[in-house]
Amino acid sequence: MASIKGVALQSVTEDVQRLRREGRIRDIDLRTWLKPEDEELLDEVTSPSLWYPIASYGRMLELLCHVEGDGQESYLIARGVRAAERMMQASAYRHVLQSADRWGDRAGEMMIQIAGSFYDFTRWSLQREEGGQRYRLEVVDAGDFPDAARWTAQGFAQVLFTRMGGRSVTVRSRRPTPDRIVYEVTPSR
Repeated sequence: MASIKGVALQSVTEDVQRLRREGRIRDIDLRTWLKPEDEELLDEVTSPSLWYPIASYGRMLELLCHVEGDGQESYLIARGVRAAERMMQASAYRHVLQSADRWGDRAGEMMIQIAGSFYDFTRWSLQREEGGQRYRLEVVDAGDFPDAARWTAQGFAQVLFTRMGGRSVTVRSRRPTPDRIVYEVTPSR
């Protein structure tokens, strides 16, 4: 089963639980958007080190996007931005930001490492294009990777490449085949 690490799922379950407490997510919403196994995850404490079904993660993200983001992918991208900003505040990652040489290579390598620790079923690779000014992250074996997760990863990559390069970048994603996702990273003009 395609899985995601609990550290990535944790904020999603916490936000669904918060919206339930606030009355913004009702039981009918849970039954409409989630499966019974997803609802069971909401009743557990999410362990950062355990693996959880990526499909549950995707459905919870879609529910949050519907309730808080009016169904807009920009909401999911913003979630990815916030997740990357939280990670960048962690002391374990601060040293990475201190060198901007080969910024795209370093950011891409870090994105690949992070993806490898978060997802147990995809393979990520980096290609440099146009004299190192443009980068392409390709994700294969991505058939089980929900589009909601694709958008959050796009926001995450945006922060990673921007912070490491010291300049703003634009990240776009597409899914040319069901099993492949491409992120294109270009410096903003």
